[in-house]
Order: sequence, then structure tokens, then C-alpha cells
Amino acid sequence: MRVVEFELMLMQYPAVRFFEQMNLSVDYVGLAQHYGLLTDVLDLTSDVRTALFFAMCDYDEGGDTYRPKTEDREYVAYLYAFPVINDIGGLAGGFLEKDLRVIGLQPFTRPGSQRGFSFHVREGNLFKGYLYSFSFTRQDSEEYYDLMINKRHIWDKDFIVEKTHQIKTTRVFTGDALALANKRYGLGLSINGMQRQMNNIGIHFSGDVPWRLSSAEIASLSDTFEKELKIPLLQQIVRKTMQSEDNQYQIMPLSAVRSQLMIQAIQGGQPSVEGYSSGITINLDENPARVGWSFDMNRPQTVPDAKGRVTAFDEIINHPSVQSQEAINKRAVLKAQVDAAVAPLRPRRVFVPNDGSEKVYLD
Repeated sequence: MRVVEFELMLMQYPAVRFFEQMNLSVDYVGLAQHYGLLTDVLDLTSDVRTALFFAMCDYDEGGDTYRPKTEDREYVAYLYAFPVINDIGGLAGGFLEKDLRVIGLQPFTRPGSQRGFSFHVREGNLFKGYLYSFSFTRQDSEEYYDLMINKRHIWDKDFIVEKTHQIKTTRVFTGDALALANKRYGLGLSINGMQRQMNNIGIHFSGDVPWRLSSAEIASLSDTFEKELKIPLLQQIVRKTMQSEDNQYQIMPLSAVRSQLMIQAIQGGQPSVEGYSSGITINLDENPARVGWSFDMNRPQTVPDAKGRVTAFDEIINHPSVQSQEAINKRAVLKAQVDAAVAPLRPRRVFVPNDGSEKVYLD
């Protein structure tokens, strides 16, 4: 009932109507999950810093906000990571094709700033992520809070937050929501029969609900959308075409995306810091540091140790083995070998002029 009420509420907004008119997918259930309603969806992000923020900062339900840690002590937090490349060849149940949807490109800004995705869980479908634990301090929490809240704005309050909170706690729904919920999830009862059952457990129905917009509110939102939001939104919508020899494809098929992911994984994979067993690393943009995800093979991964750690998440900044000339030379040689090996296979961005003149490779 709450999810369908949320969907009907969203359909009042000019940005949502624009998406529907443009045949752009609106993941109503994924958005309901993102804005705090209970669903069968799991929130995912493609940005490790977003995941670290949510792991290191505390949610204040009363104020619907996040706050950094306040005590000067060691904290332990957890991350779950799913290597997308595992899905290539169907090793992970083909969730890229069936169950994963983009929340980032939606009529609202907050999901995009979080690099958000929704995983629609199916009964019996395997979705296995790697579980990591890591230590952090109050200062670490404050730094990520400043980065993600003040600079990345991943928790800005857009215009549906308050109304969604009203739906989350209401016991009065619209008749339209009852009809749609009964159509999708009902067990053969009539509308009147379903309404009687709902009344018996304290749920009531009315056409006068606080999240229904007035004509003046719709007009104001439409004016704001047309003047301030529409163009920036359109500028984010791009289409990846693909050219193979002399054939031009209007979209890039999933098989090509998979090949691109494989190439990126090969080129991006670099040896971990000496002494760490991880095979998964990423480079930080700010400095030559490494983030290593190291495994303790001497005990089951999912059994915490005495301090609550599961596996170690180590951010090594200015680590001697990273900065040594020998390590730098070793990585440079390996990177050159890998780049040379994948160069013939790597997709290239190309500009094809409409006037039929010669195409230009952008990289």
C-alpha cells in the first residue's frame, strides 16, 4: 500500500511526467526503497566513498539526517562489495540483465549524487557479496561527512522527502492506492472485501491526504522544472552508440558493456601493497596511495574475531612499499605490459560527423 501510494504521489510531479513522456524508465519501487519505504529492493552504489560514508556516519531518524561519530576511540564498520565482473558469463545469476536497475538517473537529484542502483531481490536468486571490516576514527568519520555532505551533497533534501515520510507513517490511504495495490498484490478479494479487512486493522481511506498536490503547487513545480531543472536534466541524458567496422549501432549492447568492464578490470588491476594478500585494489586520485582489500585465509570470512573484525580493509597512505622506487618501477613495467596487451581490444571513443566527413578518434 505504501509503495503504490508513493508511486501515485510521484506521478503528480512534472519531472516524473516528463520522464514518462520521454519513455525513460522510472523505477518507482527502487525510489521507494531509496527514500525510506520498506520494499524487496537492496540499495547499492558504484562509488566506494558513498559506501564508506554510510558505514562511518550515523543516521538520525528524528531529523532525517546523518551525523559523524563523536567519540575519540577506534570504531569498526563493515562493507559489502560485489565485483560486477563476476556477472560476466552468468556467474552471478545474470543480475545485470534481470535485477539491477539504475536509480542515479531519475527525476530527483539525490539518488544520482549517491551513484545509486537498486537490486530487485528474487526468491532463490544468489547474490553473494564480499564482506569487509575496517577500523576508523572520529576524524575519519568527520572527513567523510564533510566530503559527502558538504561537497558531494549526497543527502540534500529534495521536494519529495517530507511527503514520503508522511506516507511512511500514515494509516490513511487513498482509494486509488487500494485499487492499485489490490490489482497488483491482492489475493482475489474484491475492493470492498479488501477495504473491510484494512478497516479491521485500523487502516482507513480518504481522498484528502497531505501528499496530494494542489493545482497551485503543481503549477509552481512545473514553472520551476521548466526554468531551472529541465535543461540540466537533459544534459545528463546521453546515449552510447557503438561502431564496429562500418556498422553503426544506436545503442551499446550489454555484451559490449561486459567486454568493456573486462578490459577496465584488466587495466585497472595492479599489485597490492607488499605484504597484503588482496587481489582487489583501487587507486585514489589524490595521491599514489592504494586501497587494499585483504583476506585472512586462516579463518572463515564471515566469523568475526575478538574485536568484531571480519576481514581487513587497509587504506595505506605513504606506505613504504608503495613509495619505494622498486615498487614504482615494478608497477610501471606491469602497467606497460598490460596496456600493450589489451590495446588492440580496448573500445575507443569516436566522433562521427553527420556530414559524412572522416571520423575522429577521441582517445
